[in-house]
Amino acid sequence: GNAGGDGRQDQAAEALRARVDELTRAVAKRDAAIRALQAEREGAPASAGAGGGREVLLSRIAHLEAASAAAARQHESQVRELVDKHEAEIKGKEERFADLAAKRANEHRVSLKRQKDAYGELLTKRNEEHRREVRGLKDQLEGVEERQRVFLESYVEASLDALARVRDGDEL
Repeated sequence: GNAGGDGRQDQAAEALRARVDELTRAVAKRDAAIRALQAEREGAPASAGAGGGREVLLSRIAHLEAASAAAARQHESQVRELVDKHEAEIKGKEERFADLAAKRANEHRVSLKRQKDAYGELLTKRNEEHRREVRGLKDQLEGVEERQRVFLESYVEASLDALARVRDGDEL
């Protein structure tokens, strides 16, 4: 998409350069003709044909100057149109780029939120699993403690019975 746009922009820029070169050559040619006419006028005697030659030269100079001014205005107008066109294209591309950048940033934010939510769910699930595991270990520990307590109570009871029998003279 972008390469085609850049190619068209390059072609338009090249066409603009060619037109500027063409108009520059025309202005240079006109300036050379004006200089030649002025040189002829300055080199012509003051009484050449009772002023008829001088008037023709002045008329030609005026005509060339008017044509040159018109060509310059046309050239300036064409250059302004091309500059405006390219500025509008650049502005459009900048706006599209800004829109794309905003869209990508939003997509990135959404993606990060999804990842954060998924990670939060994973942690919640893992915490619940750990709670169940700890409850199970506590239950096992309570069971072991209960068996030890019963064993110790039985042992103490048996020991006290044996001690009482020995005191009473009974043999074990």
